[in-house]
Amino acid sequence: MNIQSNKQQGFTLIEVMIVVAILGILSAIALPSYSEHVKKGKRTEAKVELLKIAQMQESYFAQNMSYAKDLSQLGFSANTIDTETALYTITMGGVLPSSCDHTAATPVSCTEYYVTATPKAGSSQANDTVCTGFRIDHISRKQAIGSGATTFGTAAANIAKAKTCW
Repeated sequence: MNIQSNKQQGFTLIEVMIVVAILGILSAIALPSYSEHVKKGKRTEAKVELLKIAQMQESYFAQNMSYAKDLSQLGFSANTIDTETALYTITMGGVLPSSCDHTAATPVSCTEYYVTATPKAGSSQANDTVCTGFRIDHISRKQAIGSGATTFGTAAANIAKAKTCW
């Protein structure tokens, strides 16, 4: 007697659809979380550059009894620079007094400054709505702003944002 067995091998359409649905659900949960972690990791580039410039300012102050008036006095090629991978633009501002110049015949020391990092237009960090800017000043006060905010300050919202972003 010759009995043929009609065994099927492989997956049914229902089984494949269940796997696709499970993968869709997992990716819907995991992808946004992953993207947020990538943005958070890239924020480090701005913070490292700000801390580096703050350290350079303190070294400059120790040698000259004045903070540098602009980034070029710290050895940078311009007064506005990009971070290493061009995700952020770094600028210096808030230099006080505004007429400071420790190299003048009658020297006037720069006593205050702040350095700001903002996401560069067109970079992947331009889409970061949680932390849209970072700042550090002459007293090492770390500030941050998020989506919708345009100014740094000491308001409670900015203090909470600094804790989140720094």
